[in-house]
Amino acid sequence: MNLKKVFLMSVLTLAVLSANAQINLQHTFDGTVSANGGIQMEQDAYPANTYVSAAVSGNSYVVKIYNGDYSLNTNNTYSFTPPTGYKVTGVSMSRKMFNSDDDYEFLVNYEKTDYVSDNTRAKAILYNKSGGVIKDFGTAYSVYVYTYLHVINNTLRLMVTKFDSNSNTTKTEIYSVPGTPAASAPSLKAKEVQNAYPNPANAEINLPYQLAQGEATMNIYNANGQLIESKVINSTSDRITLNVSGYVPGMYFYEVNGISNKFIVY
Repeated sequence: MNLKKVFLMSVLTLAVLSANAQINLQHTFDGTVSANGGIQMEQDAYPANTYVSAAVSGNSYVVKIYNGDYSLNTNNTYSFTPPTGYKVTGVSMSRKMFNSDDDYEFLVNYEKTDYVSDNTRAKAILYNKSGGVIKDFGTAYSVYVYTYLHVINNTLRLMVTKFDSNSNTTKTEIYSVPGTPAASAPSLKAKEVQNAYPNPANAEINLPYQLAQGEATMNIYNANGQLIESKVINSTSDRITLNVSGYVPGMYFYEVNGISNKFIVY
């Protein structure tokens, strides 16, 4: 190999390392932990006096912005190419938290297109606006970011919880994040119900939710849409712990104010 090729490969390697240098694994806990000071990853960065529609459609994340008179202002489509054998299951969006530019970043959750019971079933990747990979968080039987971002000692950190089906154990990884709480936290907005954890579960499972004020009812349904039980929740907390030891193994859904999420009992 000539010196020119060696030099180019070295530059590319350094560029990749530099891109991920600020999102570093700092600590891994055995089991599931929570963080006081949790905030959401999504920012209230859209234009004032507008309506915003955002949804996953196939393998694209579609954002539509409407003016106050309901006319379409902007139609942006952000597309992601899933790893081979995976499909998009959810997207969270942020800005100026994982890099220094003014564009959005997208944390995309994937699942295998064909059901598997090994530790490659789920995957999470963080992309920039153009679809470049900022950070690949790897695979697990269940991998998700259940509190997204939190502030500890005035620094932003990211929490990733992974379930290992081989050992039936859960681990929580804490990553450093280059964003600053002073610049980011005031403009953050609460969003819908987030991922249950640990998921799947066979004893107890935490069901996170967002409730601005007062009380509401959380309904739990089985895969056939039958109501299994209801829980009264309030805005003084952001999750409940549900005992599922008596549940029949399978997929379930929990719903709060018309927003639902799923979990698995095994």
